[in-house]
Amino acid sequence: MVYWPLSAQQQTLPMSYQHRIHYEKYLYKPQKKVFHTAVKPYLASEVYEIVYPDTTYGLRKIESTTGFRKAVNVIGYEDIIRFDENGFVKPTYIDSSSGVPIEKNRYERGYEPRKFYLSANPILRLEVGRDFASSNSIYYNLRGLEINAQIGKKVAIYSAFLENQAEFPDYVSVYVRKIRAAPGEGKVRSFKQNGFDFSRAMGHISYTPSKHFNVQFGNGKHFIGDGYRSLLLSDNAFVYPYMQFTTNFWRIKYTNIYTEFINEVESPTDFTLGLPRKLGSFNYLSIDAAPWLEIGVFEGMIWRNSTSDGKKTFDPNFLNPIIGVRALQKDLDANSIYGLNMSVTLPKNIVLYGQYMLQQLKGDLSSSTNRTGFQVGAKYFDVLGVKNLNLLAEYNRVRPYAYQSNVDTVLHYSHYNQSIAHPMGANFDELLIMANYRYKRLVAELKFNTSVSAIDAPLFNVGSDILLNAADADFEFIDNSFVGQGDLGYRVFNTEARLGYIINPKLNMMIEAKLQVRKYNFDLLLPNLTTDTRIFTLGFNTRLFNHYYDTPVNF
Repeated sequence: MVYWPLSAQQQTLPMSYQHRIHYEKYLYKPQKKVFHTAVKPYLASEVYEIVYPDTTYGLRKIESTTGFRKAVNVIGYEDIIRFDENGFVKPTYIDSSSGVPIEKNRYERGYEPRKFYLSANPILRLEVGRDFASSNSIYYNLRGLEINAQIGKKVAIYSAFLENQAEFPDYVSVYVRKIRAAPGEGKVRSFKQNGFDFSRAMGHISYTPSKHFNVQFGNGKHFIGDGYRSLLLSDNAFVYPYMQFTTNFWRIKYTNIYTEFINEVESPTDFTLGLPRKLGSFNYLSIDAAPWLEIGVFEGMIWRNSTSDGKKTFDPNFLNPIIGVRALQKDLDANSIYGLNMSVTLPKNIVLYGQYMLQQLKGDLSSSTNRTGFQVGAKYFDVLGVKNLNLLAEYNRVRPYAYQSNVDTVLHYSHYNQSIAHPMGANFDELLIMANYRYKRLVAELKFNTSVSAIDAPLFNVGSDILLNAADADFEFIDNSFVGQGDLGYRVFNTEARLGYIINPKLNMMIEAKLQVRKYNFDLLLPNLTTDTRIFTLGFNTRLFNHYYDTPVNF
C-alpha cells in the first residue's frame, strides 16, 4: 500500500508507531486537530482507538509479576499494542454477554508503569509477479528485523537492518543500472541474471530532556510536508547519517537537521575507493497560526565537504542554526533551497495543503530564468459520508534547472544519485489522484498519476536531471526555459490498483495483490515510440516504508 510519507519528527517514533501515523492520515479522517501535522509526531494514545479498534481481542491480560519480566512487561511484537503512551500496560477482558473486548480503567489494579520497553519485529516482503507486456518475471525478497527500546521517559532507541534481492520491471531496472542504486535504496550489486542485491541499516537514539526540546542522532530519512510528494525534503533517496534538534514551545516548532550525503555513485570500485561526500543542513520553522491553519518556512543547503583535488574542507556557516541568516550572506559555497509549506483544515473533513520552492528568482515571478516549484493538493476523508473512503488529489510543477548547482556537480540536491526532494527532479508537471477504502481488514486502493517532462540528451542539459551542472547548459534553454522543454519530451500514464488483507495491523503486515498498467509516450522527437508495462504481483508484505516506483523513465 502507499501511505502518506512521514514528516521529520514523526520518524522519531518506533516503526510500529510510524505506520500507525500512515493509517491515521490515510485510512482515517482526523478525529481532532493536532498541531504541527507536518513535523509533529502523533502520540500512540492519540491514534490508538481509531487505528486499532479490534486488535486487543483475544489477547491475554498481562498480570503483574516479579523480576525481569516485571521490568520489561513483555518481549515480542504481539503485545506492543498493550502499551499506552504513558508506559502503562492495557489489560482487557472479553465480556461474557457480548463477546467483545473490554478495556479496564487505567487506574484499576493490573496497571504497572514500565521502566524499560523492548520489542523485536520481523520485516518481510515476499512478492512475485509478471510483466505481461515483456513476459518477464518479477520478484522481491526482503528479510529484516527492527528493534525498539525505550529507557524511562527520556531515551528511545530504534534499529533495523534489511536485506533485499529483487528483479524489477524493465523500466525500473534500466533506471537502477543508470544510477547504480535502487529507488529509495543504496548502491546495488548484480544478483543472478537480471536481479539486484542491496541492503539497508538504519536507527537512531532520541533524547528528550524536557517537553520543549529533543535531540536525535541516527541514520535514516526525513520528510517535510503534508502531501504524497515533497518539494522541500523527502524520503525518496537512501538513508543518511544525521543529527536533529527540535525545539517546541507554544504553537511554534523549530527543527534543525544536519546530515552527510553521498555525492555520486560512479563505478563498481566505489565501495573500495570510498564514496565522495557532501554535507546538508535543513531548518524548518512552523507555527499553528490558528486551529485550522499551519504555516512553515524551510531552508535547505548542500555544502561542499572536499575540494576538487580531494582535500577536506569545511565552512563554519554550516553550523548556523538560525533560519534565513545565510540567505543574506554572499559568496557562500553552497546550494540553497528555500520554501513555504501550508496546510488548511476545512469543515466536512477536507484538508488543503501546498508548498512553494525557490532556488533562484530573477525579475518577476513569471521570468523564464526562475528556478521555482509549487505543489497544491487536497485530502477528502469519509467522502460524501462514506466511512473510510478517502481521496487525495495533488499537482506538482517544478521549473527546469531547479535543485542543480550553478558551480559544479558536487552541490546538486541529491543523495546516492537520487533527488532528496521530488523523485522526478525538475522540469516536469505531475498530476496524482488516489482513492482508498477500508472495510475492517480489507483495504482497496486506486492510484493514478500522469506527468510531462523531457530527458536530457548527452550534450544538452534541458534542466530535468538534477545531477547535471546548470553552468554547462545552453543559454537558449537557460534564458527561455519552460516546463517540458527538450527534444526528448515524454508523457507517462501510470495506474495502480491494490487489494490487501491486513494480517497484523501493528506491523502493517498483509497479503496483497497489485495490478499496474503504465504507458510511456515520447511525443516530440519520437512521436511514434511508446512503451507499455502491464504488471501483476502477489505478495506477503510488512509495509512500513515508502518506495516510489512510479517515476523512473526507461529510455
